[in-house]
Amino acid sequence: MGSNGTVAHAPSTVAPTASASSSFDAAGTLAAQREASQEDGGGDGLPFGSGAGDAAAIRDAAPHVLADLAADHAASVRAQNTDVAEDTSTSFVDDMDAFQAAYDAARARQAQGDPAVPYLLEDATGGLGARDGGRGFGVEIEFDLHGTYSQQLDALYAIGRDLHDAGLTQSPRMFGYHEGRGSGGYSDSPDRWRLESEPTVAGEIVSPIMYDEPQTWRNLATVCDVVRRHGGRATARTGGHVHVSAGDYDHTVGNHHRLLSMVSDNEDTLYRLAQNPARPAHRGLTWCRPNNVPAQGYTSLRNVREENSSHYVGVNMQSLNGRNSDHVEFRMWDGSLDPGVIQTQVKVSLGLTDAAFRGRGTPQPGTAEPVGTHRAYNARTGNEGRLTG
Repeated sequence: MGSNGTVAHAPSTVAPTASASSSFDAAGTLAAQREASQEDGGGDGLPFGSGAGDAAAIRDAAPHVLADLAADHAASVRAQNTDVAEDTSTSFVDDMDAFQAAYDAARARQAQGDPAVPYLLEDATGGLGARDGGRGFGVEIEFDLHGTYSQQLDALYAIGRDLHDAGLTQSPRMFGYHEGRGSGGYSDSPDRWRLESEPTVAGEIVSPIMYDEPQTWRNLATVCDVVRRHGGRATARTGGHVHVSAGDYDHTVGNHHRLLSMVSDNEDTLYRLAQNPARPAHRGLTWCRPNNVPAQGYTSLRNVREENSSHYVGVNMQSLNGRNSDHVEFRMWDGSLDPGVIQTQVKVSLGLTDAAFRGRGTPQPGTAEPVGTHRAYNARTGNEGRLTG
C-alpha cells in the first residue's frame, strides 16, 4: 500500500495454487522455525545446528511444519476474503458539514462539563475488537506523579493497593519494567492488570489482553480513576501504547508492509490525532518517531521486524514471528487518563490494523503527508493557531 512494489499489493482474492502455496510455506515455515530456534535457544523450533542428525530431524519434521503453516496461511486468506458488513459511516473527508456538526457537538458537550469524547460500554469498536471474530488488544498507560520521592512511593503503593482491592490485579505490588513478559506472559483474565515501573515516568499500568466488552471498559475506567485519585497525571512525558493482535497477518509480508505504509501515508493526521486533547501539543517524537518505510517494500517477515523493532518508532513490530500470538504496538499516542481518549486510541489502532489486513484505504500516489505537513501549510497561509469554533 502506498507504493508500487509487488509486496505492497493487496492480497489476491483468489486462493493461491497448491504449488505457489507450497513454495510460500516452505520458505516461510523454515525461516520461522530457524528464527524460533535461534531466538528461543531451541524451544519449540526445529533443532537447527550441524551434523547429520540435525539434517534428518529437519527432513522428518518439515512435512508436518509445512502442513501447519499451509493451514494457517489458508485461514489468513479466508479471513481477508470474508465479507464484512457494508460501511455506512460518514466520511468527514467527503462531507465537511458532517465534520463540522460532530465538532460542534463535541464542543457543546465540553462546554456543559461533559467529556468531549463519549465513553461507550457497548460495541465501542463496531466489532473490530469483538472476542468472536475481532482482534484482541491491550494498553499501556503511563503516568507521572507530583511530590517528593517518598510521596511518590506512597502514591504508587496506594495505587497498587486499590487496583488489587478492585480485583484488577493479582498482587498489590509494583512489578519491574515489563516483568510480566517473563512470569507467565499475558492473559485475557480481567484480574491481570499490572502496575509496573517505567524508567522515563513515575509508573505505568499494563492491561491484560482485552476485547470489546462492557467489563473491559468498566475496568479501564476504574484504572484511570484509581491513578487520578492518587495524584497520577498525564504530562508531556507520558505516552499511551496500544497493542493489537495481528496473528492473522501470517507470513504474508504484504500485510505488514501495507499497515506500515498506511500509517506513513497518513502520518501527519495520525500524529495530530495522537495528541492528548487536554494538552497544548503532542509530546514529541523521541519515543515514537515515524517509521521509515522503504518504497520497494520488504523481503521477508524477518526484514519487517528488524527494520521496525524499537521502542523509538511509532509502530513497533518486534512481536511479529508469523504466529497466532503476533501483535503490533502503536506508540504514537500521547498518554491520557481519560478513558474516552484511550478508548478512541484503541478504536483507531484496531481500524488501521484491520483495514490494512483487508487491503482497504489504499492512498492515491502523491498524497503522503509526513509529520509537520499541516503546520507548514498553515504557516505559509497565515492560519496558525488552534481551532476555536
